Amino acid sequence: MAYLNRRQFGLGLAATSLAGTAPWALAQQPFPSRPVTIVIGYPAGGPTDVYGRAMGKLLSDYWKQPVIIENRPGASGSIAAMHVLNAAPDGYTLLFTNNATNGAYEVLNPKTASYRTLRDFQPVALYGIAPSVVMVRADLPVKNMQEFIALCKASPGKITYASPAVGSSPHADAFASGASQDAVSRSGSAAAVVDNAGRSSVAAYATASGTS
Repeated sequence: MAYLNRRQFGLGLAATSLAGTAPWALAQQPFPSRPVTIVIGYPAGGPTDVYGRAMGKLLSDYWKQPVIIENRPGASGSIAAMHVLNAAPDGYTLLFTNNATNGAYEVLNPKTASYRTLRDFQPVALYGIAPSVVMVRADLPVKNMQEFIALCKASPGKITYASPAVGSSPHADAFASGASQDAVSRSGSAAAVVDNAGRSSVAAYATASGTS
């Protein structure tokens, strides 16, 4: 989902009006008249990045203007969110985000989260929904999810899994499974899959597009 900065955009309109430009004149100005930046809170190669770049291509073709993709990974995408929140309120900086960044992050960090999605961001469009998948090492003696959960319950504290981010859908799936596992949070689905392939973790919970 792409987000515009609601609070900053409102302040921008007020500042423009005070500068002597009538609000209705803004609507007559072509948009965009210069490159637009889409900020993504995850590394290149993961599902959020893949979808964001696809969105950027569509917008660039439609607008006939360059769309720049800027990856600012870390802290469940909140670094990117804060960058957009503090960007110039002119609509030229968008956040391509997910439920971990704009939803779970502020719920899991109510005292430290620097933003509130419904207060600080304006939703523009829902791009899509990605299914989650669970992968385990090939040498693990399980053939299905039921056997994997049974193994986890029989080996408390010994099964580690990698997930894209704290609060992400795959991270929530790990909890929902009811299995006893130790989490290893990674910056994006692609990193979680690489972690699992490199045998640093026993399992990986990721979104489907991050596994290809």
